[in-house]
Parts: sequence; structure tokens; C-alpha cells
Amino acid sequence: MERLVIFTNHYPYGNGEPFLEEEIKIAESRFDEIMIVSYAKQQEALKRYIPAKAEVIGLRRDGNRKSKLAETSAIIGSLFTRRTWREIRSGLRERGFRKLPTVIKTILLDNRHLYYLRSCEGYRTDGEQPKTVFYSYWTNAAAVCLSQRKERLNGVCICRAHGGDLFFDRGYVPWRKEVFKKMDRLFPICAGGKEDMILHYGTDVEDLEKKITVARLGVDIPAAVKEAPDAVLGEYLIVSCSNVIPLKRLDLLIRALADKRIRHPVRWVHFGDGLQFEEISELAEKCLGDSEYVTYEFKGRKEQKEIFEFYRENYVSLFVNCSDVEGVPVSIMEAMSYGIPVIARDVGSIGELVSDTCGVLLPGMISSEDLALSINGLLEESEEEFAKKRKAAREMVRNHYHSEKNYNLFFDEIEKTIREKADE
Repeated sequence: MERLVIFTNHYPYGNGEPFLEEEIKIAESRFDEIMIVSYAKQQEALKRYIPAKAEVIGLRRDGNRKSKLAETSAIIGSLFTRRTWREIRSGLRERGFRKLPTVIKTILLDNRHLYYLRSCEGYRTDGEQPKTVFYSYWTNAAAVCLSQRKERLNGVCICRAHGGDLFFDRGYVPWRKEVFKKMDRLFPICAGGKEDMILHYGTDVEDLEKKITVARLGVDIPAAVKEAPDAVLGEYLIVSCSNVIPLKRLDLLIRALADKRIRHPVRWVHFGDGLQFEEISELAEKCLGDSEYVTYEFKGRKEQKEIFEFYRENYVSLFVNCSDVEGVPVSIMEAMSYGIPVIARDVGSIGELVSDTCGVLLPGMISSEDLALSINGLLEESEEEFAKKRKAAREMVRNHYHSEKNYNLFFDEIEKTIREKADE
């Protein structure tokens, strides 16, 4: 393959999309030329891996007052186009009239992204054969822009779909039918996502199922993990890792740890920060500050390598995810790759990753009491049963979520698409 143009929300800037790094490394060996088109603000620090042969284009440059006025005028003006009003009507049919403010707001945000994308030089192609891959990492405005320009592009157009941009119940996504109709290939990250796409759009998009291939994300498998706890500690180490925002439901975990059903010494460590950090910190102090059994620590946002170092140096008994909504969290894959059993709610497609063989899969609707019972029950399992769960966690990731294997399979599918299009 020759050229890859990948459109991201953040990568390679800031902390966003850390799971894209391993995929980029595989792409480096498969393409002669790579262009990364990022929507991130340019003042964000450059933190992620960039191949030597890659070019990075930042869409959002700091502009003067005149250019900002031009941007604002273009975005507001987009509301008065026939195309936008068709999408508003479609969004209202799909979501109901009560969602009108949400539909308009979401379309305006997409139009802002489109405003920047339309000036991007990443769409240039040369030659007669379709050897450029235009790849939107999300089913978002970049995918919309690709679908609009598809007939003029000399290449194949594909997009991934993860969580909020994938599951119908996660919210309205503008021009989704148009994207599904015009993209050459669609790659949801989980089987549940594929089923959801077909269920809600299969009758509107001809041959939709033929376009869809599940392309799972993945992580590296560490060569060695900590096999035994530090006996001198005399406590169980529980870890969570997420943004500190309402949908991650850290309040549920805090109340579970404060429950009297937890009868073992526990140290809880959380990695991540966010808009709800102060509120969650106050709740933890209120519920756990005087706890007889539980101590806690908020580590804040850490680099991926720092979290991995923590997993290598500490025997983590349990990883907990309490989210209301998810796709297939990479944070769970990472923990399981270190042999850490997981407790999680059966939301999104977490059930494709977590089961009772490698942890506890809880129903989607649970109380803090349910979670407390599950945590305590797992901690009370025998050493033999616990060892089985640790082994099963690593094997699940090795067999189904290994980055090198999954990303090479993904690019094999893309190469197949290029050949098919060249033969048309």
C-alpha cells in the first residue's frame, strides 16, 4: 500500500486517543506515506508517536479576529442550507421533536469541524489507481466530509466506529446514513456494534452488512507480570482508570467501597481526572475518609507508560469499571493483559471482553450494594480460583485483543478493499 491519510480528533496532540499509538506503528510498516490530520488545538503539547515518514496537519490554527468572524459566519450560515435542514428533519424523525435543541447543536458542532476539514490539503490524490486510503478514526465530521467528496477522491474511504459514534442509544450522530451509504468499508470495534448498525440502519442502507467488518482494538501483551502479592502489605489493591466524569460512575464505586459488605483491607487507586474531579474527591473523603478497611489515592492523569509501570511493580487484585455506557474500553484490555481480573457492568460490548471466567460481569443496572457484594465475593475466592481468573484474563487479551494481530488484520482488510476497487 502507498498512502494513508488518517483523520483524528486529537492524535498526536495531548492525551486523546492513546490507543491509536500502536495502530500507527503497525501502519508505518504497511504504507509508504502517512498523513495525520488532527482536529486538536495546536497549543496542546505533542506527546504521541509519529512515524518518521509521516506528516502532521493541524486543522485548528490560531487565527485573527477577522478569520474567527469568517468561521463563525460560515458555521451559522450552514444552518440555512437545504442540506442541513434535510438532516434536521431526519434527526427529528429519528430522535423525536423534543430532541430538536440537541439535533441542532450537534449539527452545528459537526459543521464547525467540516469548516476546517474543507480547507485541508489531505484530500489531494495523484495517479490513476486507488492507492490512497482515507481513514476517519471516528464516524464523525471527518467521515461526513469524506462521504461528500468520495466521487472526487482517488482512493478508498473507510471509518472506524467506537462507542458514542457507534451505538444508536448513545446519541444522535449527524449524517450517519449518508456516511454508511457512501463509505467503502465500515469498521466497528465490536460485534455488538455491528449488530447495532444493522438493526437501526440495515433497511435504509443497501448492502450495509457487506460493508461492515468488526475490527477490534488491541494492546501489547507484557512479557511478564507480577505473580504474587507482597505479603507484608496485608491488603487488596483495587484499581480504576477513567476520566472523572458523570458517566464513569465513580460515585458508585466509592459507595460500594464504603459499604459494610467490604470486610477486607483494601487500597483503591484511581488513574484519571476530569470535570467531576473535585466533586468525586469530596465524596471519597466523606464516604471513605474514616473507613476502617479502605484507603484511597487519586493519581490524576498519567501517561500510559506510567500506568503500565504501576501494573508491573504492584500486584493488583482487581480492576473495576462502573461506567453507564462504554464501547470496549482499552483500559480494561490493558489491565487484563497484566493478569488483573475485572469487575464491570454489562454495557456497550464489555460482555465481549469480560466474563465470569476472568472476573465478574454484572448486569447493566446495579446498586452500590450489588457492586460491594461482587467485590467482596471476588476477594474471598481461593488462591487457586483467583489464579485461574488471572490466567484467563491474559489469555482473553492474547487471543482476541492483541494489538499486533488485530491491527495487521485490519490493514489486511483495507488492502483487500484497495484491490477490489482497482479491479472495478
